[in-house]
Amino acid sequence: MAKQASAERIEKFRKDLERLKEKYSNEEIAQKLGVDPTNLSSNGSGSKNPGEDFLNRFYEVFGEEIKQFGYFSERSEDDKQYSKVKDTQFAYSRKNARELIDVLKSNNEFLRGDFSNIVKSNQDLAESNKNMSQTNLILVEMLSKKES
Repeated sequence: MAKQASAERIEKFRKDLERLKEKYSNEEIAQKLGVDPTNLSSNGSGSKNPGEDFLNRFYEVFGEEIKQFGYFSERSEDDKQYSKVKDTQFAYSRKNARELIDVLKSNNEFLRGDFSNIVKSNQDLAESNKNMSQTNLILVEMLSKKES
């Protein structure tokens, strides 16, 4: 049977996971850990408690990256008075940031598609101008022959 993790370590994991979700989706994190996204969500939300093996794997994969974030994972016990309001505000802003990232990704895909259409239209226009120039040259030659 898997060894249970301490409540403090689970709490730290959940805060670190929320912070990590600013950068990655739940599916991306789960894929890097080699776990099912639903299980990751359950461990993160509190529906299930992760064991030591799971937490060890999580910090093995994301530990260095989490350290670079600079807060939550590095908080001391004295800093536990960090208000619940601040945590709630952070979670809300993180959710909004994730939604904005998704909107930006969608807009980026839309713009890339439109950019391809613009390039194609410009190529068609250049080809049309080339054809028109050739036609004009033929007309000039015909007029020159007619005038002579």
